[in-house]
Amino acid sequence: MYKILIKNLISSPHLLFLNKPKVCSDMLIENNNSTWKQKAIARRLENKELNKRRKELALSRDKWKTKFMAQKERADYFESEVSAIKKKLSTIAAK
Repeated sequence: MYKILIKNLISSPHLLFLNKPKVCSDMLIENNNSTWKQKAIARRLENKELNKRRKELALSRDKWKTKFMAQKERADYFESEVSAIKKKLSTIAAK
């Protein structure tokens, strides 16, 4: 869209009379610069938020992993205790 507008401005009679097509091309470059600059700023902010979220997820995942491992340890301990009690009961019942 900018290229079409600039092309129309360059071909207008008052710009041809002034013989300054460079000004129009500078306008195009300025618009493109502001566009990529705004995109770069937006992308930087998006990356910052994504990195923040990634760190939060990693911390949360580690927290839940430690909780699960502790629970699994307790479950394994109780399971071994139950099996030991069952063995003792079976030996007592066999007598």
